[in-house]
Amino acid sequence: MSAGAWGFFLGAAPGLLYVLKNMAYFQRQIMAVKAAALKEGNQFEFNFSPAMKFNYLFRPAKIIDENDGVELRKAKTVFLSGRQTIVARHCLGIALVAIGSLLGSVIATISG
Repeated sequence: MSAGAWGFFLGAAPGLLYVLKNMAYFQRQIMAVKAAALKEGNQFEFNFSPAMKFNYLFRPAKIIDENDGVELRKAKTVFLSGRQTIVARHCLGIALVAIGSLLGSVIATISG
C-alpha cells in the first residue's frame, strides 16, 4: 500500500472514531426510548422505520404521539432534546473524516 493510502486511512481514523462514538451514544438513546415503550406495551422501531428517521430529522413533533403514556412521552422528549447535538456531532465527524483523509494523504505523499 502506498504512503498516500496509509495517510488517507490514518487521517480519516479520528473522524471515523468520533462518528462511531456518536452513533453508539445515539443507539443508547434509542434503546432507552424503546425500553420505555415496551413498559407501556408499545413499540418504538426507530432503526427499521425510514419514516420515523425522516420525522426525527425534519418533523420532530410527529415522534411524540398523543396516545403515549407519561413515561414514554418523557423518554421521547429527552430523545428529541439531543437531536441538534447529535446531528451537529455527526456533521463534525464527517468533516473530520474529509479533512483528515485529505491532509493525511497529502502529508504522507509529500513526506514519503
